[in-house]
Amino acid sequence: MTIRTRIDNFQGSDSEYIIYLERKVTQLTRPHSPPSSPQADVGDKLRFVPFEPGTLATCGKTTPNRWQNEMDKMLGSFPGDGDWSSKRESTGLSTESKLLLAFDIITGISMPSVKPTTVGSNLLAPAELDTAFRLVGGYAKSVAAMNTEKVFTTQIVNFCNVIFVSQCCVLLHQGVEASRVDDLMKICISKSDPKNLGVLRRGAIWVNRMIRVLAGDGLGQRASEAFVLCGETVAQYGRFADAGENGFSYFRKSVQARGFNESNAHTFLPFWIPFFIKTILGDVYR
Repeated sequence: MTIRTRIDNFQGSDSEYIIYLERKVTQLTRPHSPPSSPQADVGDKLRFVPFEPGTLATCGKTTPNRWQNEMDKMLGSFPGDGDWSSKRESTGLSTESKLLLAFDIITGISMPSVKPTTVGSNLLAPAELDTAFRLVGGYAKSVAAMNTEKVFTTQIVNFCNVIFVSQCCVLLHQGVEASRVDDLMKICISKSDPKNLGVLRRGAIWVNRMIRVLAGDGLGQRASEAFVLCGETVAQYGRFADAGENGFSYFRKSVQARGFNESNAHTFLPFWIPFFIKTILGDVYR
């Protein structure tokens, strides 16, 4: 298989390239999830709903929430401590060629990185914002094409969508207008209204936060890999996010209950989200 462009124009064999990527991901690993924007979406205003006795659940019976049913389905596919190799194989990521193909798809067409010139501020200058917007726009079109052509597994497409929405969160944090970010999201994620697009962004932030927490719990780099092997849609992650701390705690404790040996955490596939955002956006992401 021929790779279009290797990250950092790395020269060497496929095995050496994968080792290089693993080291690069390890160097970039830190508690760094796309922060919520000062323009972050807020929930609905408080409103009163007329009481209807017929809507009460039957006494003594409880029905799991939709988010819990979806979480249970996703958690059911999580590999146990000794099942990671077989899960990679069933997902189609057990060979070097498939792993490099996944990286090639996720990083997309090589584009020039952006060198920030703004001094004394965490925000970018208008010209730099335009470049960042163009970079994410190009990525959106690539992800949209994958959704249409289905050139790789559903898992890679789902993960690309999470990376894309995470980039949108970065753009918002850098000061890009929410309406422009919404237009980008409509290219490959959803043509729904701004309120729902905000839910999807909260879903991406939820994923980044969960990966960071699970990594700290002892899962290490496998925390991010799990969202490739077992990942679901951004829409589901949005529902997970809206379940609040109860949902977050439920997911975290369920993963912990499966058990994992920290000594095995060093064997992983390098799918760290901040690494991909940094690769795609360059110095815009800092």
